[in-house]
Amino acid sequence: MIGFLRGTVMTAAVHRCLLDVHDVGYRVFVSQRTRENLHVGTQAALYIHTHVREDAILLYGFSTQEEYELFQLLIGISGVGPKAAQGILSATTEQAFYQLVHQQDIKGIMRLPGIGKKTAERIILELKDKLSADSFESSNITGDTV
Repeated sequence: MIGFLRGTVMTAAVHRCLLDVHDVGYRVFVSQRTRENLHVGTQAALYIHTHVREDAILLYGFSTQEEYELFQLLIGISGVGPKAAQGILSATTEQAFYQLVHQQDIKGIMRLPGIGKKTAERIILELKDKLSADSFESSNITGDTV
């Protein structure tokens, strides 16, 4: 499993980039915020989640440990896959998301891309105990994280 990549950004599109790591190009799907930190021709370091499907092996990259950890929590929730988790990360910050969970704001979570009422309720139910009180201010997460 690939957990981290450092290399030169060859291309940077809306939801993905191509990272050259010692002459091997890796296509990495990224959130909007991570994408804003990537510039063609510069070095980048990304935390990587390797997602294996029957028909593909996909890499999801994150410029911060906090974004990576929130992604891991999200994909651990039934009904939230990597694409939906990446959409959530593109639409909000970690702190804003933690506030929505802490306040049990179902409607606020439903405004995030790809999230319906049942999924919003499941997110709140499953994450409210995994997020510490400081998560809402400093993005510290408790529970099973990397």
